[in-house]
Amino acid sequence: LLQQEIPVADWADAAVDWLTENLSGFFSFLQTVGQTIMDGMTNLLSMISPLILIVLLAVAAYLPLIENGECLFSPFWDYYLFITKTCGEIY
Repeated sequence: LLQQEIPVADWADAAVDWLTENLSGFFSFLQTVGQTIMDGMTNLLSMISPLILIVLLAVAAYLPLIENGECLFSPFWDYYLFITKTCGEIY
């Protein structure tokens, strides 16, 4: 009963070949856009001294916390609020 294998690998190969043949221009466009963005970010970050960049990011992350009580870059803000409500202020 149903001992025949399903040719999934052949279907995947055919799909990849079709995508490569028919959408190669689109993929080249995506690669060019991505490469341009990455080169721009690399050049921008290379222009700034690492120590100055660290200070700027720290200030940018800390200022919203002072102004309205919400931390801009913290993915753990809800966890911090839970801990401060449960255990009191950390600092």
